[in-house]
Amino acid sequence: MIGAADIHGFVVEACESVFKRDVHQVQGTIDGERFVEYVRHFFVQVLVNYAESEPRSIVIMDNASIHNYPEVRRLVNEAGAMLLFTARYSPDINPIEYFFHQYKSYLKRERGTMTSLEKHQASIHCLNDVDARNTFLHR
Repeated sequence: MIGAADIHGFVVEACESVFKRDVHQVQGTIDGERFVEYVRHFFVQVLVNYAESEPRSIVIMDNASIHNYPEVRRLVNEAGAMLLFTARYSPDINPIEYFFHQYKSYLKRERGTMTSLEKHQASIHCLNDVDARNTFLHR
């Protein structure tokens, strides 16, 4: 999954499921061009104007090379949001890492007759408001 989160959990409309058979995927990872497409078609759709002090107007990303594409910066800035990067080698301070951990744990528990897409759709709601807020408070 390529995803976004806020203090309520995953921002469902800004999350995209990616499966190993996805024709855009290269050797099980998301490359920079694929990430730019995600930002363009999913992510910026949920961003708002930082100058208006609106929720979802500050974007925090780690220093993964795909996050540093100039097109990503341009798209986020054009949406009016402020883009910040975490310190290098500090994934422990990025709340979405905890969210992804919970998501993956939930996926593993969901066996049975669900399709991959159904598992994703169920797992994306694995965090409640209290868990999500506490994650932001402790990071």
